[in-house]
Amino acid sequence: MKSIKKYVLVANNPLIIQVADKQHRIFLNYWKAITNILGEEEPSVLFKYNGVELFCKFSVPFFNKIINKGSFTVSTMQELLEKTFEEVEGDFAGVGHTDFWIKGGNASFLNSGALNVINSELVKALHKTSSHKEFEI
Repeated sequence: MKSIKKYVLVANNPLIIQVADKQHRIFLNYWKAITNILGEEEPSVLFKYNGVELFCKFSVPFFNKIINKGSFTVSTMQELLEKTFEEVEGDFAGVGHTDFWIKGGNASFLNSGALNVINSELVKALHKTSSHKEFEI
């Protein structure tokens, strides 16, 4: 809940212009899209502190990007997330794969500094998706 208050329920979140009920549905669709990609079958730390912290922090730039599309469906978000994960480079390129989030895997041992680096890499990758034709504005 602290991560949601800290990163999602803030003035710079573009969803703030939506009515509360719609904000909740959009945020739920975002997490469904993440779960569709990263899976929920394995014992995962995705919904523990590191996963929630990272994806709540990343939600603001993500929503800034997707609000221009005018579609907040799970499939639209999932497509953009998949493209973003494909563009991540460096040590944390595995962030978009289930193995990264398995209990005892890479995500289990991240500290807040590493989460900030991953978020930065995700934001860079998100901006690279602009070069893909299907996401041009």
